Amino acid sequence: MIGNNNSNTSQTFWLSIGNLITFGFSIISVAILSRYLSKEDYGAYRQVIYIYGTLLVIFSMGLPKAYGYFIPKVNENQIKDIINKISFILLIIGVFFSLLLYFGSGLFADLLKNEKLDTALKYFSLVPFFMLPTLGIENILSALKKSHIMTMYTILSRSFMLICTVLPVIVFDLGYLVAIQGFVIASFISFVVALLIKYNLVKGVVQVKSQVSYKKIYQFALPLFYVSIWAWIINSSDQFFISRYFGSIEFATFSNGFFEFPLVSMLVASTATVLLPVFSGEINKDGILSDEVKRVWDSALKKTILLIYPLLVFLFVYADAMVITLYGESYSDSSIYFKFRTFLSFFQIIAFMPLLLALGATKYCSKVFMFTAFAIITLEYLAVLVFNSPYAVAVVSVIVWLGMIFFMARYIAKAFKIRIVDLFPVKMQLILVAGCGLAMLIIKLLLSEFNINIYSEAIVAGVLYLLIVLFVVYRIIGFDFMSILKPILKRK
Repeated sequence: MIGNNNSNTSQTFWLSIGNLITFGFSIISVAILSRYLSKEDYGAYRQVIYIYGTLLVIFSMGLPKAYGYFIPKVNENQIKDIINKISFILLIIGVFFSLLLYFGSGLFADLLKNEKLDTALKYFSLVPFFMLPTLGIENILSALKKSHIMTMYTILSRSFMLICTVLPVIVFDLGYLVAIQGFVIASFISFVVALLIKYNLVKGVVQVKSQVSYKKIYQFALPLFYVSIWAWIINSSDQFFISRYFGSIEFATFSNGFFEFPLVSMLVASTATVLLPVFSGEINKDGILSDEVKRVWDSALKKTILLIYPLLVFLFVYADAMVITLYGESYSDSSIYFKFRTFLSFFQIIAFMPLLLALGATKYCSKVFMFTAFAIITLEYLAVLVFNSPYAVAVVSVIVWLGMIFFMARYIAKAFKIRIVDLFPVKMQLILVAGCGLAMLIIKLLLSEFNINIYSEAIVAGVLYLLIVLFVVYRIIGFDFMSILKPILKRK
């Protein structure tokens, strides 16, 4: 049965809190290590994390999403069998990943021209063995409507990660290798806790072998693996062209501006995680979409838009203050890139993937990502030749992403047997953007009469804007903000 809106809202809330905690702990860790380690040692540490994060996209093969896809399709006594099979595959992949890091450490050191990586990666090589089996735990908990456990797991695992990596460096004044060793210890602790959670979720239920074979899991994951490859190309193409043709200084400016605001990506990712098992459990084998699926899609999309659009309008207007606060005056030019990226976020808040995966459209997704990868490489190269401007690269990136979103939306519209325009609450979107834009215009005109710096202006504007949105704009639209909080506060 498909979950009710209140339940879905609660699940999204807890996953968002978990993502926010992850982001917060990451920022604290980076801030501390960058101050206590030399630039050379800190750079080596970050390179290790970069190598691991890049390869993780490929090695995970989309398997974590398989939990959310298959669990809603089986009976309760078959759930543990699904968890065991996917976890076993991830464990085997983790072994190969670890072996690659250990025996390929010298190759990575030569590739990045840092001999320290040879030793560092050998120490770090156990991490994939421990961490791969923990992937997807949020998908399991979301499918079983127990996302609040994920928040507790995140707090516990990230606390150990922070303590094990940072504390030895601060207290004992030890180098980056000890921080890496601490990372390994924290990974082992997370591994043990994740296993305990996985195997106690359906405690007391007699286990029965499911009809979901390793072959079916492979058939689900393989197209997602291709999607991951193409997504990696799409996300890295901008950085490649700007770095290669416009130099390191412009690359730094671009990197500090062309990013999605974390709160936006966290909410969208959490919503997607919750919706996958919901859609997967409701759509039948023939791929027929019920009215309930459309209702849940509309509800989730409207709530996401109502929460995110006002924030995006504010970020677009105060991009300068946002970027300067994070990186300093020397990166004020990054605000141009930030505006490009914020504009794109207005369209990227739509969680297409859960419904596409539930419909079994993984091959279609893979093709769309493949064509997008070729398009973005070709068009950005042409932009460099014709316009010779880094801004042209950013504009092309936005246009190509919009094209990909269009093809995703077209597939879903066909599945619902409606027009693309009917897939979205266009009237509500226009009223919301217009109302928020008008509110920002009035606030900007009002504050322009006072001689205050950009930071103070942004803070005052933020408070006034929040009040106007909550008590004026939302009321005009007919949105009760407390409707988001009630299911969370009532959760037993």
